[in-house]
Parts: sequence; C-alpha cells; structure tokens
Amino acid sequence: MHETCMRLRDTGYDFEIEKTINAIKEGGHRRLLVQLPEGVKSFSRDLAECLRRETGARATIFADPTWGACDIPVDEAARLGATLILHYGHTEYSLQPQPLRLPPGVSVLYIPLKSTHRIPQETLETLYSLLEKKSLRRPVLTATVQHLDELPRIVEYLERRGMEPIVARAPGSLPGQVIGCDYRTGAPSEGHDSVVIVAGGVFHPLGLALSTDKPVFQVDPYRLVVEDLGPLREKWLRKRYAAIYKALDARVWGVWLGSMTGQYRRALADAIERLIEQRGGEWVEFYSRTVTPRELRAVDTPRIDAHVVTSCPRVPTDDFTLEEYPKPVLSPGEALMVLKRELQRYRFMW
Repeated sequence: MHETCMRLRDTGYDFEIEKTINAIKEGGHRRLLVQLPEGVKSFSRDLAECLRRETGARATIFADPTWGACDIPVDEAARLGATLILHYGHTEYSLQPQPLRLPPGVSVLYIPLKSTHRIPQETLETLYSLLEKKSLRRPVLTATVQHLDELPRIVEYLERRGMEPIVARAPGSLPGQVIGCDYRTGAPSEGHDSVVIVAGGVFHPLGLALSTDKPVFQVDPYRLVVEDLGPLREKWLRKRYAAIYKALDARVWGVWLGSMTGQYRRALADAIERLIEQRGGEWVEFYSRTVTPRELRAVDTPRIDAHVVTSCPRVPTDDFTLEEYPKPVLSPGEALMVLKRELQRYRFMW
C-alpha cells in the first residue's frame, strides 16, 4: 500500500482505507468528490493521493465548510462528473426531512472516522467518582460517532462499580449516537438520572446540555478530563431566554429556510408561519444556504422584529449568542415557546 495510505493510519482516525478502496474498485468509480470535516482537511492531500495510487480514481476535495450529513454536495458531484461522494466524519443523517435525491449514477459512502484514542482507566474512575458524589446511579451514555466504540467499555466499568448505565437508541441513529441537532439518545422517556457524553470540544456537549434538564457530564477523550456541564448550560440558558423574552412582542418575523440537502424543512416553516398568523402577526420568508449575521443584515429592515431559523437549530444558539444581534434570532423550538407562550420549559431544537 502506498506511503500516503500508511500515513493516514497515524492520524488518530480510522479512514477505513481498505473498505474505501474496495468500494471504488467494485463500483468502477473514476471520479470522486471527497468531503472532510474541518479538523481533518489537512489530510486531504494524502487521502487523494492514496486513493489515486490504489484505484486510479481522480479525487476532488470539497473545500467548502462541511456542516454534517445534512450537507451532501450532490449538485457539485454531478457538475464535476463524480460518481461517488466520500463523506467523512458522519453517518447518514437521522433527521433527513425528505429522501436524499442523488443524480443518476451518483452514490454516497459514509466513513465515520472513528477515533483511535482510548479513554484510560483513570478517566473512568473520575467519571464514577463524580457520579457517585452526586448520588447518580443510572446515567445514559452517549457519544459522537467517533467515540461510540468506547461506550461498551464504560458500561462494563460502571456496572462493575454497581451502577446501571443505559445506552439508548433513536430512529436513524446508532446506539448512543448524538449529532449536533439530534440528542434523542440522551433523553429516553424514563429510567435515567443523568447523561454522559463522550466527545471533544464544546459543540456536541453544549447541544446535549441544552436538550435535557438532567445533569450532564462530558468525558473528553482528548484532554482526558470529566466535566459537569451544569454551569455551561446555565450560562447559555440565560442568554437564550433573554432572546426569547425579547421576541414576545414580535409581530413581523423573518422565517429562514435552508437550501442544504438535509435542511429544507418546508413543513416546519409552514407550521411556524401558521402560528404567526394565528397570533395576528406577519412573516417574510428567506431561503439561503447559510445564515450568518452578514446574511441577516443584508435583508433586515426595521419592520422585521425577530427571526427564526428552520434549517439548523444550532445557528441561533452557536452564532447569535456570544455575538449578540440587535434582534432575536431563534431556533424552531424557541420560536414555538414564544408563539405558544410556553416559556417554563426550555425547548432547544424542534
């Protein structure tokens, strides 16, 4: 195997090189479109060269930001003549609002990029001690797809210590899997007293913390620390509730639809627009691939009082919380809180 393929084995992630090479050869693919998450795009040259050397296929790297499995570049693949999209870092999108329509002859191969990092015993002991200190005995265990293989080890360890860990499953997801906009595995209907997430960074842990009222703990497999996310959750909720209460008097709403393959939520936008009308309000609809302060400022007017983003619920919380915008920018769940006047329980996503 070529040296570029061998180098990919030392990155800390499983690129599933043999599986990918076999899929390319068996499908007779000559042109590929490769979609990588931001943190691993630096390996794109080695990946493209590895696949060329081993299969003869020409790989084009999709250099735009990759937001998740909701963002599959099907039109770009057709334009480039690519017959296989290699999507790294995710599994199929669990909340796809309508079937993914691929051009004739184009297919998608999902490679989750499982991490090769292993959580040491000392970190598991820290997790147990923190749960035990708070008298929590039945945690739900979750992880991003890169770290799902760690969950059986954590289950076994906590069971040996007398706890009753739970790994739940939601439609379209692997057992225990969470993604940025789907945390159903962290909120089964009953029987748990806390939630644990195995993930690096803040993005996924924050999303989980905002999706449940149970105590949430992050096991970071890179920093090898365990953290109680309660303070982070409270800090974010204060800011989100400020935007929610500010929107209570909104009469004219901007309703944003997304153009990405997994972010066009027509039925959701229609439902929100009906609620706005039922409260005597008005709405204006926008359609965009991305929603940032730049897009909002370009179309905003004094006659629009608030905005709701139906494409991705993380846009309002992640892009319009720390960087304050002069008007409320809400997720669908937050907008429903306002329009239904159901403010007691925070509704993050949908």
